[in-house]
Amino acid sequence: MLNNQNLFFDLDGTLLGASRKLHPDTRETLHKLQNYGNRIYLCSGRPPKYLQKMVYPLFPFDGMVACAGGCVYAGEQLLLENEIPLSLIDTVLDMFRQRHIFWQFDTINGTYSTPEMDLLFEGALDKAMQFDPSRMEQFRKEQQKLADLGVNHPISNWNSQIRVQKIIFSTADAAQFEEIIPILEKEFVINYFFRSADALAGELFPLNCTKAQGIARILEHTGASWENTIGFGDSRNDLEMLQAVRVKVAAVYAPEELKAAADLYFEDPDRGGIARILEQLDQK
Repeated sequence: MLNNQNLFFDLDGTLLGASRKLHPDTRETLHKLQNYGNRIYLCSGRPPKYLQKMVYPLFPFDGMVACAGGCVYAGEQLLLENEIPLSLIDTVLDMFRQRHIFWQFDTINGTYSTPEMDLLFEGALDKAMQFDPSRMEQFRKEQQKLADLGVNHPISNWNSQIRVQKIIFSTADAAQFEEIIPILEKEFVINYFFRSADALAGELFPLNCTKAQGIARILEHTGASWENTIGFGDSRNDLEMLQAVRVKVAAVYAPEELKAAADLYFEDPDRGGIARILEQLDQK
């Protein structure tokens, strides 16, 4: 039976599927595990304000690693707020402007994005979801809700006093971005959301501040042991998280690089996949 474990969950594609809802079986199982003395953490690329406004109401998490490692909380206590140096941001934006690449900053207080970034990202998403218009409508409604809640901001509201933890990017010309990949890889992990011959979108987060460093900070703060860690993820930005925990659990639909690092696999979260794998772990 699981007890005194520290469970780290990615959000999109892991705890939440396409429905954007926490499956009732998963919620019940998480509550049971928490009552047994296990700690349940979010470990997401999303900004803290998004997680606090949109996800914390779903379940009483014990803390979070947000912005893919850029912000770390134990309970409500902020343990880490990393920042990408302004000089490095200037260098990245110079390359982006020259190549018609648009961007969004992820910060502790939400996102700051260029208008073109929003349009291109929605266009790429629309293309990826071309056979499921209901999901696009759901996406647009969520974006409006985030703006109303003060999570999403226009880039004009950003200033250099606001620390940036992560950079999202999108372009309609993939070849232009590929020109600068060797330069970016010296400073950042690059995680792609969409990638095709004519468009791409993804995120940049610092090599030295990933989900792995966020988990390490929580373990150091709480005095918990690496021996009692389990991680769950579905995309490239979860690789460092899985490498940082003892038991590694990936989605069956994850990229091959992530699946190769995993010990176990979970099915669609909208069908209770997380609940099923938690029950399997609880029986070991």
